[in-house]
Parts: sequence; structure tokens; C-alpha cells
Amino acid sequence: MKHFLPYLLCSAISLLPLRSFAQTELDDENDFRTRITLGLDKKIIKGLHVTAEEEFRFQDGSSAIDRFQTGFGISYKVLSGLKVGASYTLLNPYSSKNSSFKNPRHRISLDLTGSLKSGFWTFSIKERIQMTHRSGDFNQYQNTANAWVMKTRAGIKYRGFDFWKPYAFAEIRNTLNAPAIAATYNSATDTYYTDSGTEEGDPGWFISGWNNMYINRLRGALGCELNLSKKHGLDFYLLLDYYTDKSVDANSSGTKLKSYTVQHGLNTTLGVGYSYSF
Repeated sequence: MKHFLPYLLCSAISLLPLRSFAQTELDDENDFRTRITLGLDKKIIKGLHVTAEEEFRFQDGSSAIDRFQTGFGISYKVLSGLKVGASYTLLNPYSSKNSSFKNPRHRISLDLTGSLKSGFWTFSIKERIQMTHRSGDFNQYQNTANAWVMKTRAGIKYRGFDFWKPYAFAEIRNTLNAPAIAATYNSATDTYYTDSGTEEGDPGWFISGWNNMYINRLRGALGCELNLSKKHGLDFYLLLDYYTDKSVDANSSGTKLKSYTVQHGLNTTLGVGYSYSF
């Protein structure tokens, strides 16, 4: 994976804003994960659909629970080949360390999808703006209450077979409001300092704002949809997810920056989904 051009480009782009801050680069982490999805699709009128979905995700070689999530959505075909949509998802992350579910998160998404059919082929591009609200207690100097991301997905599907439709897609996900660190690392004293005029020890002195934007996901997938009947369908896919996560570790009062790290990794996910349409 490290020899592919997208991998190298993503690594270079993600590191550019950080060169002056001597962040710590962590070793790559790779994991095999699985997902199980159950979905409902109800047609209200022509072009207007409402959906409901329950998804179960597993990590650590598929041996541990990652999270459960419940989603509801609505979509409308504005024109031939143009669809808009909105959705809400309740995320329930699971902590294997504490053997309990963490504080839930609330996600709202807006979609715009364009598609073009040519023979048996369908080409599509989807833009999504997404906000995830973090509930409960958390360190405000490490995470923002409302995390914004933008996703761009290009896909292709073949419809020339009777019961199954192979497809593929590639996706780029951009983080829009990560913390921008204004501190510089001093290796001699193992501390961070700033030249911005803000005094070290003041709350949040090391953060200049929440406007750090970077590519944190490059994804690609191969899959196949199986039409069991007019109402019942299955979906099988293999998803490769190369990620770059930038993390701030600070005390809860915001007076000390402990570390600023960058984690890279590749998650390979095998997924299966069932859908009922009516």
C-alpha cells in the first residue's frame, strides 16, 4: 500500500500544515473489520423515499464491538440524474476498556448526488456535508463539540446482469475544523511554546482556532448488489480505508499541551447488508 501514489500524496498533503510544530508521527496501525447493515426503504411518491438503517460495526480483527448506529433519511429525485437527501444518525461507540457504551454522538448529513447512465453502466458522483455533535463530557481543548467533514465519492455500477450488480467507488473525506496548533515544540526542554503573544499557561494558549483542514480518509471499495426479489436485496463489499488522524493531548483546563500526534493506518472492512424495499 505504501508504494501507491495516492498513499504518498495523502501523506504529503496531511503533513504540510504541521512541519513547524514537530508533531509526533506514530506507527501505522492496520486492522481488519466487519460491518452488518439492515435497511428499510419506503417509497412515498415517485422520486421520494424515506429510509431507516441499523448498522453493527466490529474492530480489532472483528473480535470487538466498535459501535452500533441507527439512521433515518429522506431523498428526493429533483431531476433525472439529480438527487438530494438528508439524514440523521445516532452513533453509539463502545469502549472495550470499560466494557460499556460511551456518550452517544449525533450526526446530520446533507447529500447531493448526480448520476449518468450509459448502456448498462451507471456513473455517479456524490457530495456530502456532515456534522457530528459530541454529547456528554469531553475535553474541549482536544475535540470540538461539532465536527464538520466533507466527502466526495465517485462510483460506477454495471447493470447488465439479471440478479446482481457489481460496483466500485472511490472516496475522499476532508476534515474541516480540526484544531490549529499555534505552538512549537522545544526538544531541549520537551515542551511547547508559542510566539503568538499568548502566554503559556493561559487556557487554550496552544490553539489558534478550529480551522485546520486536511484529508483524513482515502477510501476505495468493490462490491456487489444481489436482487433476491423486488423487495429483498443483499449487498456485499470490501472496503479499503487509509486514514490520517491528528490528535491533540492536553489537560482538561487547557493550560498544558502534552502532545500533538499524527496516526496513519489502513482498515480493511468486509461488509454485508440486507435491505427491504416497499
